[in-house]
Amino acid sequence: MTTSSAGLRVSEVCNLKVSDIDSSNMQIHIRGAKGNKDRYSLLGNSNLLILREYFKLYRPTDWLFPNELTLAPLSTRTLQAVFRDARNRAGIIK
Repeated sequence: MTTSSAGLRVSEVCNLKVSDIDSSNMQIHIRGAKGNKDRYSLLGNSNLLILREYFKLYRPTDWLFPNELTLAPLSTRTLQAVFRDARNRAGIIK
């Protein structure tokens, strides 16, 4: 949901930190985006609610979406596989 609602690239989602979510200004700080420049994206209300539920359940400390084993950022390949599996389960062909 964060990827599509904020218009983020896979690598940008993988490198999000908990501190990058600014709920008071409803923004997401993307560090080192395309061209290695920082940028901001909008944080939607529904996305914020989902992220709050996610945070309560998983309690990430540094990275927003960490690798469970190493606590390093999730790899782009892993996230691409998650998207592919979700697409297949939803029956989306295109």
